[in-house]
Amino acid sequence: MPILGRNYLPIETIIIEEGITHIGKAAFKENGINEISLPESLLHVDVEAFLGNGTITNFPSALNYIGEAAFSRTQINGSIIIKNINIEPRAFSDTKITDVVFEEGITKIPAYLFSGAKELKSV
Repeated sequence: MPILGRNYLPIETIIIEEGITHIGKAAFKENGINEISLPESLLHVDVEAFLGNGTITNFPSALNYIGEAAFSRTQINGSIIIKNINIEPRAFSDTKITDVVFEEGITKIPAYLFSGAKELKSV
């Protein structure tokens, strides 16, 4: 989703290595990255960390916090499973997610979590 006149990083793919546990606020926001691979060691993805980039190829099973709009406007598609995790509003807004499974232990679905996810077919 290029923004006219925007200068992007010259990086098309990011593989975040094992051992990284936190991604900070807006760390990769709107950088035009096509593909992002997250490590299993990742626990915390802060506000708008990956907003406006390409596909996230995997979701770590240990992830326990997803900040507001952390994955908004990315090209995440297909099915996701949400385990007992703290998720902030709009975390997956404007994505191409088609199916969501909320596992036992989820007691709250945040505001606008899937707002604009027009391909969402089942929850």
